[in-house]
Amino acid sequence: MSDRWGVLPPKEAEALQRRSVDEFPPRYRVWMERYFARVQRLAPER
Repeated sequence: MSDRWGVLPPKEAEALQRRSVDEFPPRYRVWMERYFARVQRLAPER
């Protein structure tokens, strides 16, 4: 289970990616930016 931490179902991940980081409270913005950067690195190429 620990290897799947932060892996969202595709529909939820897409919904989050469409949102601007500015929509999140300031204390979470750095975490969200890092999360999205990691998702982009780990995503299979289309």
